[in-house]
This record gives sequence, structure tokens and C-alpha cells, in this order.
Amino acid sequence: MLMRWFSRLWPKATLVAFSAVTPVRLAIGILAIVFTVEWAIMVILAAIFPHGLPTYTGAALDSCLLTMAIAPAIWVIVVRPLRADAQHLAYLNRKLNSVLSQREVVEQRLRHRADYDSLTGLPNRSFCMKQLEKAVRRLRARGGYRFAILFVELDGLKFVNDNFGHAGGDALLIAAAQRLQGSVRGEDLVARWGGDEFMLVLGDADERAASSVAQRIVAKLAAAFPIRSSTADMPQTHDVHVSCSIGICGSSADYASSEQVLRSADIAMGAAKKAGRGQIVIFEAAMDTDKMPSQAGGNLRPAAHPLASES
Repeated sequence: MLMRWFSRLWPKATLVAFSAVTPVRLAIGILAIVFTVEWAIMVILAAIFPHGLPTYTGAALDSCLLTMAIAPAIWVIVVRPLRADAQHLAYLNRKLNSVLSQREVVEQRLRHRADYDSLTGLPNRSFCMKQLEKAVRRLRARGGYRFAILFVELDGLKFVNDNFGHAGGDALLIAAAQRLQGSVRGEDLVARWGGDEFMLVLGDADERAASSVAQRIVAKLAAAFPIRSSTADMPQTHDVHVSCSIGICGSSADYASSEQVLRSADIAMGAAKKAGRGQIVIFEAAMDTDKMPSQAGGNLRPAAHPLASES
């Protein structure tokens, strides 16, 4: 009879203590558990020791009951919230790491867009100017350092745009950019200057080495480009032939800024265009008949007297 009543009371006390935990319910549940266990133990001990308990039993029993009373409270009030907080903190850390990774990817894309051409994937004008400034500073700091730049302009992009659409013109620019990259060393810079113009910066190179690279570029760009038409009357792929004009400017101690180097290369390229298709012109001081500053790559080009070009 006693055991049946105890078995009914224990689940009820446990349910009260741990179902919806509040301070009042927790206290009631703990007291119910403690008093029930203490009463049951006392009944059992009275049956075992009918003449009275040993002197040490009371203290041991009180310690045991105190532990049983405090342990659930510590678990509910301290341990379980700490475990929940630790799990939530780990979740927040994972979310934060994910956000930081996404932000880093976005920043890398923005930096790439700021320095690279979206069509060809080549460095753009801004990036090229930074590298050219470094080359000029290195030239002025080290007398023995040399570099050369090649200003390349495609001849025939307008024809491709008019006859094959802008998709055909974009395909031509992409293919030309790949051929230019294949014409130089890995440490050299090939940049899209804008439109149909490209700028190459060759490190540790003089005008003779730059001329050899220019001849290689002329030969590669003279090969046919397979262009697919986007118009209804020419739906097939056609072999298109274009040419280029190249102006070369070597490094000199007289250059104080990258703008001066670009101006000289622009003058040489203008002279190459006047000399005819597929021409290469190396800048000389006698060609600079206009002492007014000019914008490299602009529509207006200074008058220049082309030298005999190599082909």
C-alpha cells in the first residue's frame, strides 16, 4: 500500500518540478521530492534498525537529501541555460563567419571590377596607370632600369560592329585580348585602354625588345578571327581579317611622369596609323612637334612624322 502511494506521488512531483519551470513550481517540486524521498528512506531505515539509527546516519542522510535537493535546481537554473547559451553562441558564430565570408567575396568582386575590364578580363586603364607610375618611379630611382610600352589600336572593329553586330565586335575584342596575352611574357602587363585600344607595359625591356614583341603582335592579329554574325542575312561563322597600329615608347630619364610616357606612345601610335595598316612606329623626340599636353588615347592626335616601320 505504501509503495503504491509512493509510486503515484513521485511522477507527479517530477512533473510539477520540470514541466513548465518557474521559481514557485521549482521550489514546490524540489520540496515534494525531498520530503517524499526522506519519508521513504526513514521508513526503510526504521524497518532495518528497529532499535534506533546509528549516530552517523542522520548527518549522512541530511547530506544526501541536500544533494538531491540542490542538484536538480543547479541543472535547471544554471547548467541547462548555460548549455543553451553556448549552443546559441556557436550558432551566432557560424552565422557571423558566413556573413564575413560573403562580405569578403563581395569586396573581392568590387576590387576586381575597379581594376579589370568586364568584357576581356584584362586590367583596365586605371590599373595600367598605377603600374606605369610604379615603373616610372622605379626608373627614376634606379638608373639602369628599363621598360617599354606599346600602344596598340585595332583597325577594323567598326567594320565588324557594322556587319556582325556588337556581339561580333565583343567576340573580336576578347579574341584579340587573348592573342595579345599570348605575345608577351607572364610578368608583362596587357591592359585594355578603352574601345579598340590596348596598352602593354614590358618590364626590363628596351625599344629593340619591344619592337620584336610588336612584330609578333602584328602577325598574330593578322590571322583570321572566326566571328559569328548575329544578323539574319549572315547567320554563319565567317573568317574576319583585321590589322593593328602600334606605337612604341621606351623608358628615358627625361620622363618625370607616366602622362609624359603615354603622350609619347600616343604620338608614335598616331604616326603608325598615318603610315598605313599594320605599321609599327618607335617614338623619337623629333616627332613631338606639339608641345601642348594631350590626352593619350584621345580622338585628336598631335602631328607626327612617322619613321620607317618594321613589318
